Amino acid sequence: MGKIRMSVALLAASTLLIGCEEKKDKPRTLYVRGTIEQIDLPNHTVKVRTFSDKRQSEMVHTVDVNDDTEIKINGAIARMEDVRVGETAEGWITVVKTDNQRRLIATRVEVERAEPLIAPSAKKPPAPSADQGQ
Repeated sequence: MGKIRMSVALLAASTLLIGCEEKKDKPRTLYVRGTIEQIDLPNHTVKVRTFSDKRQSEMVHTVDVNDDTEIKINGAIARMEDVRVGETAEGWITVVKTDNQRRLIATRVEVERAEPLIAPSAKKPPAPSADQGQ
């Protein structure tokens, strides 16, 4: 009888320990398209307004951007600092769920602009030459 009680106690204890583990769902990757609403450079996040077909309404999501996020503007490699509020962006995000919290991490972002992306060093006007005055 003592062995049965011990087995039941061990089973109950193992069930409690397993129940205390952090519940973590398998990450999934989704394609999204939306408008950049806010850019928070210090915290490496952007807020994106999207339309949810499932809910039939617009939603705003906070998306993490990290060093592994591939950002392109008009096909050229860019940085988070190059993206502008109000632009339409599309790309892939990874959704990571832990317990009841959901974290969105951008893996790839593409922005199309009417004007080309100009490298920061190319934004300076050329220095006047001696021939321009003649």
